[in-house]
Amino acid sequence: MSNIKLNSEEIQKVLTTYQSEVKTLDYRKGQLRAAIAELKSALKEKLAEEKAAVEATEKAAAKPAATKSTAAAKKATTGRRGRPKKTATKSTAAAKKTTTGKRGRPKKTEAAAPAAKATTAKTAAPKKKTTTRKTTAKKTGVTRERALSEWDNAIIKDITDAGQVRINSELLAALDGHSKASGQNLDDAKLKAKLNQSLQKLVNKKGLVVKVKFSGKGNAYGLKEWTSRRGSVAVQYRR
Repeated sequence: MSNIKLNSEEIQKVLTTYQSEVKTLDYRKGQLRAAIAELKSALKEKLAEEKAAVEATEKAAAKPAATKSTAAAKKATTGRRGRPKKTATKSTAAAKKTTTGKRGRPKKTEAAAPAAKATTAKTAAPKKKTTTRKTTAKKTGVTRERALSEWDNAIIKDITDAGQVRINSELLAALDGHSKASGQNLDDAKLKAKLNQSLQKLVNKKGLVVKVKFSGKGNAYGLKEWTSRRGSVAVQYRR
């Protein structure tokens, strides 16, 4: 490069030109690479499409051959083409002629019978719809027994553990303890409602608990097995 006879300004211009050409070539090279990749992808898709088209054509060509063979097999089994022989129709017509006798209209007696049947069918009274009523639990005598709730069991447990009849306030305290132990924490109004519902079920419906008179206000409650035949509570369970 020592043979270059240019001043510094001219050298700078040539250098700038060469650098610009290099950048242009790099950009062009990137474009060519992208075009090559796009062409490869398009070629792959076209090959797949052409292959699918060839397979579809082969399948379409195979179907008529199969139908032709099926038609040939049917023709071989059925025999000659054309209408069926008229022997069957002639024999049928001959049979009709022998049964009916003279040609012409049928006899009036034969036509009257269907007319009479039609009139009787119209005048016949319509049948009443039979309705089946569902049998209730009272008719069948089957009653659905309700299971004991947690509040029922709490009352029975309190009476059993005490070993004597219990009054309302004591049973209410037992339900309060169960409510707190189970995490429900019911207020007094709800506890009283639970107590009344359980006592009504246990006394009137289940018959597991009996109500006896108490010297104080209200009633006391004990187990059914503590009572005698007359309904009085045994002495050891009284208060």
